[in-house]
Amino acid sequence: MKIIQLKLGPMANFSYLACGPEGCLIVDPSWEPEKLRAAAAAEGAAIKALLLTHGHFDHSRKIAELAADAAEAYVEESDLPMLEADRRLFTTFRGDCSLSAAGFEIRVIHTPGHSPGSVCYLAEGNLFTGDTLFVDEVGRVDLPGSSPEAMYSSLLKIAQLPPETIIHPGHAYGSQNSATVGAQLLSNPYLKLAAARNKADFLAAMR
Repeated sequence: MKIIQLKLGPMANFSYLACGPEGCLIVDPSWEPEKLRAAAAAEGAAIKALLLTHGHFDHSRKIAELAADAAEAYVEESDLPMLEADRRLFTTFRGDCSLSAAGFEIRVIHTPGHSPGSVCYLAEGNLFTGDTLFVDEVGRVDLPGSSPEAMYSSLLKIAQLPPETIIHPGHAYGSQNSATVGAQLLSNPYLKLAAARNKADFLAAMR
């Protein structure tokens, strides 16, 4: 899997292309679709699937422009109502599951907290975390549908992944563009509290 990270749009968003012999998938195609198409073309890869980590507009607003290029567009069913695009474009799933897209076997980890349908996608040791987890930060939990308690449980799931797992966040909010789970267990205060099962201090830190 070759991963191409593109920082696009006015909100420091990351979109990702994950490319292999059967084509590429795009995670969170929200801004500047022409640059996403150009990146796929530079790899000689067809766009086979679009994956949303959640339904907020800054992660999904341009998905309709790319949907004609891809065989499938995926979103967790809880976030379908917040999408601006035609909902008929999407294949939905519920909770933790597995997907096959662009030749990759993908583990879907349901990580509500930032939004009810937030998920992380795990493939070949790479974890696309959207707005659940950033480098040394965590997603907001003061939005409609957010939940600090759900975020705590979601981060506990991530903390239990192999330490060499590479985190690819949804925004350029940290000092680095990516990091490993192991490194974040040392430097990310929210992930450390979740890993220690210190729920009271975690909830206090999220206020």
